[in-house]
Amino acid sequence: MPDIFYRDKGRGLLGGVCAGLAGYFGVSPVLLRLIFVLWALASAAGSAVYVLLWVILPEKAALSLSRGEAIRRNIREIGAETRDWGQDLQSVLGGTPRKPATPTRRIVWVGALCLVAGLLFLADSLHLFGRFGLDQLGAVVLILVGAVLLNRTLRS
Repeated sequence: MPDIFYRDKGRGLLGGVCAGLAGYFGVSPVLLRLIFVLWALASAAGSAVYVLLWVILPEKAALSLSRGEAIRRNIREIGAETRDWGQDLQSVLGGTPRKPATPTRRIVWVGALCLVAGLLFLADSLHLFGRFGLDQLGAVVLILVGAVLLNRTLRS
């Protein structure tokens, strides 16, 4: 297990936050992605924490940089990713394509996430979850994170 937190852009889908944290804790990145997505759906804090970690955690390939340089580099990377997302969305929504009109992996993920989130919100508004609703999701996410951390700590 690595001894510091970092982002792993090579194995990541967006900023590499979940892939890097998964390497640190020895869990699947998919599990952490699911936790962050559920947390982001439950409250804005999930998205805010992800972006904050993206800004402050150094990229795995740049661990030797100073803290300030790593943060400046991460902020530039977030800006570049945001522009790429905008261009991809513009291409998909009928604007001028910047490259051949093949769907990018990120657009497929956004579409799938929007579909799942919409279904969850619809099911919640129709009270299909019974007494459990999306407003309890934040507590469930924290319980899952705590269980994973305790399991990982007690196994080692």
